[in-house]
Amino acid sequence: MAFSFSQVSFAKPEKYKIDPDHASVVFWITHLGFSHVYGMFEDVSGDITLDEAKPENSTMKVVIKATSVNTHVDKRDDHLRSPDFFNVKQYPEITFTSDSFKKVSGNKYQVSGTFDMHGVKKKITIPFERTKTGKDPWGKIRTGANAELVLKRSDYGMKFMLGPDQVGDDVHITLSVEAVKD
Repeated sequence: MAFSFSQVSFAKPEKYKIDPDHASVVFWITHLGFSHVYGMFEDVSGDITLDEAKPENSTMKVVIKATSVNTHVDKRDDHLRSPDFFNVKQYPEITFTSDSFKKVSGNKYQVSGTFDMHGVKKKITIPFERTKTGKDPWGKIRTGANAELVLKRSDYGMKFMLGPDQVGDDVHITLSVEAVKD
């Protein structure tokens, strides 16, 4: 009997919604050369389509509400929302929209796409590590991933207090998401 690919059942792409209660975007930046200031964005959402059979067909869109920046210092958070930094009235969202997925090895992926922040769009590549996909305690299917990257804020027009003895240029970001199957 001859073998044919039409006899093989490949998994269909699966659609997921990022669970905002289990998504974190944490960052740190140097302050005056003395320390690191940490913060996070509390409003993260988005959609992921995973094609396990053909990872290159997978897609991702992450949306971060810039107004949700939180460093646990109200005065600093208000300043970060101002035109000196995020200018949230003019640029209320930070987005990443993928245009390519590449499986590197095992659970490691390179996801490239457009990062849009502060009115500037740039192509970037984010290294993701998938954690697992499976049923949660409530019977829903979840998937998870983590990423770490460094962006230069000056690349996105944020140049206020830029300098080695002021506020650093490199923003270190950790992204961790869980997404629930639609």
